[in-house]
Amino acid sequence: MAEDIKKILKEYNKDIKRHIDVLVEDFNQKIDLVIERQDSHSDKLDSHTDKLNSLSERLDSHSDKLDSHTDKLNSLSERLDSHSDKLDSHTDKLNSHSDKLDSHTDKLNSLSERLDSHTEMIGEMNVNITIIKSDINIIKNSLRNKVGLENFEMLEKRTKILELKRVNNNL
Repeated sequence: MAEDIKKILKEYNKDIKRHIDVLVEDFNQKIDLVIERQDSHSDKLDSHTDKLNSLSERLDSHSDKLDSHTDKLNSLSERLDSHSDKLDSHTDKLNSHSDKLDSHTDKLNSLSERLDSHTEMIGEMNVNITIIKSDINIIKNSLRNKVGLENFEMLEKRTKILELKRVNNNL
């Protein structure tokens, strides 16, 4: 039986070989197409790898710049904290000065009230002094019309003498 099959196949051997050659050629064309596509994809992949490498370098550069900026920001932040502390200190001093100023203002207000009180008292004293001056002028004018002590003693002696004379005359 094997021999029979070989005889049958021998007749078709050329056709099978031609058919296999066509299939091999078609297969080779398809493989070539796949290889071409793979080469194209490989080229694109290489191009993308180059772009990624370039972007990676740029990213590294940007990362370095970002690190530098972060360092600068940290330095500035420290300086800002220092200035903030100084500002807080100055604010405390200003508040202390403000408290002292309020205390002085209260003292000045108290002194102002005392000054107003003294001014009022001085005004009343001026009125009283004016009244006293007026009274002294009145007393002075009325004393001019009165007899002095020496004149009074002399008048008193004269009156005694006159009274004695009168009593002696009446007797």
